[in-house]
Amino acid sequence: MLIALLSFQYFNRFERAKNRSLQQSNYLNENADEISLKDKNTPIDSYSRTAFVLYPETNKQERYLFKATFLTDNQDTNDTNAVLIKQNGDSYIGLDAISGEIIPNFGRLVNTPFSIDAEILYSDTDYVIVKNKVNNQFQLEMIDSYTGQINWTLSNQEILGLEKLTAPNSSTSDSVVSSYYGDFKIQIPPNYYIVDKYGEITDFGNIDYIN
Repeated sequence: MLIALLSFQYFNRFERAKNRSLQQSNYLNENADEISLKDKNTPIDSYSRTAFVLYPETNKQERYLFKATFLTDNQDTNDTNAVLIKQNGDSYIGLDAISGEIIPNFGRLVNTPFSIDAEILYSDTDYVIVKNKVNNQFQLEMIDSYTGQINWTLSNQEILGLEKLTAPNSSTSDSVVSSYYGDFKIQIPPNYYIVDKYGEITDFGNIDYIN
């Protein structure tokens, strides 16, 4: 009787151990499939990107500034080559230029339009600087990239020759805007201007005498 009882207990322990082993094996196999699928669907070089694009209105006389934040593997530094914009009536859709997928976090940053020949001269995660034409005169406008508020403007009387400034990806000019120790450097050969985040010109001189 004792031998039969011990044999029954041993058999039960063996069956429970075997069932646990099978459950763990199934769990690992299921998760391995899920991990494998995730790896296949997620691009290795995918990263979070924020892009700013000026897009013309239907009448082609004005352009609106749009902002898109999305995951992409597009390595092109030119934002206009990273985002495709499609217009359907009064609505706009942003698409990843590589994958063609719709960008959910996409929309107009500034409600007021810019001139048709406006250009984005500089952008980072906090600010966008646009060359805009108002009353047939070019001016610089610095925009908060989160609120869309225009924080300051500079006229062509304050920055001589600013109409020569071009987008950072342009190869036709060395008149550009860049970041400079927390401020902005506006380079229009042979001169430069240092402008702070409040629109104050803090320095001015010949390009040969600045780092």
